Amino acid sequence: MRDHPAEWDGRWDAYSEAGINERGVSCSATLSTSYNDDAKAADPTTKHAHKANPEVKNTGIGEYSYAGVILGESATAREGVELIGSLIDEQGVCSNDQIVIADNTETWLFAALSGHQWIAMKLTDDVASVNPNISNLNFQVNLDDPENCLHSEGIKTMPEEKASPSTLKTDSSMLPRPTVHLSTIRAWALGRVISRAATTLWLR
Repeated sequence: MRDHPAEWDGRWDAYSEAGINERGVSCSATLSTSYNDDAKAADPTTKHAHKANPEVKNTGIGEYSYAGVILGESATAREGVELIGSLIDEQGVCSNDQIVIADNTETWLFAALSGHQWIAMKLTDDVASVNPNISNLNFQVNLDDPENCLHSEGIKTMPEEKASPSTLKTDSSMLPRPTVHLSTIRAWALGRVISRAATTLWLR
């Protein structure tokens, strides 16, 4: 599905928002986040690197392209995670985002954390992800468990080598954007809907 054309970062063309392909892989790719100053200094997005040095090309993947790439190439949700992860490893990202990628057996929450660092966590059946443009979910993840957690190679070593330990944390809110009042209300409202639905199913 293409969103309606609207001004976004100097562009007016419609961009990939969400969809499902013929293999049953679906994704939602319009949750924008941001990173802290330490992470920006250690591993900037291609957009920020280009602004600092015009000789650096802003070629990283971003919100405009996630859904088109994932749905056009992936037969499973895990394949979608691995594909986007490999592109970020090679080309970086131009923006920080979270993506939900799912098929009929698995659901993954993918977070583009900084220029070349990313993490993806497989959600259990009792977890719901509510993301109204704020990154407020925390997960205890095992980075050495590839069945349930995939990530960039330098997710642990980059902060140790380039910055303070506060640069990156090993949870989905490691690079949060400031809480926005409207987004907080949206999260609360949808959380109530999900809670009521879960209670109704349990009572049945």
